[in-house]
Amino acid sequence: MLAQESIREEIIRDIEPVISAMGFRLVEMKYHRIKDGAFLTICVYGQNGVGVRECALISKNILPRLEIHEELHNLHLEVSSPGIDRRIRYFREYEIFQGRGIRVLLKDSEEWIAGIIKKSDQETVTIMNGGNDKKIRFVEIRKAKLDYSQEAGN
Repeated sequence: MLAQESIREEIIRDIEPVISAMGFRLVEMKYHRIKDGAFLTICVYGQNGVGVRECALISKNILPRLEIHEELHNLHLEVSSPGIDRRIRYFREYEIFQGRGIRVLLKDSEEWIAGIIKKSDQETVTIMNGGNDKKIRFVEIRKAKLDYSQEAGN
């Protein structure tokens, strides 16, 4: 498993600069060995959205960097957008989706907190909720999802 994680990190180091130079952010990358090759799924985010055309262009631009990896022979590559109601899995996603709508469910509550991601750091996210800022520690979050309905009128 350690070797697979090392390969994953190496792939990210190779493709992230290309994706960033194209004006997108790498949200998530999953790498799996399959019987006859490798399966790579990449989730990217762009401020102006990510459609089929953008996914194809990103795929075309990162493919030469992926082909140099011996582990990625017979590669199946899938590039996608995060979707409008993506569940946020990693703290770095709060920074990526800054300015976007979100719903957060705290560990000690059954009520969702909704608002706009204002800022985040290594330990907290600040959500603008009804004109007020609410700072939430990541350790208090049970679940968080993007919620574009919060962006109406902004």
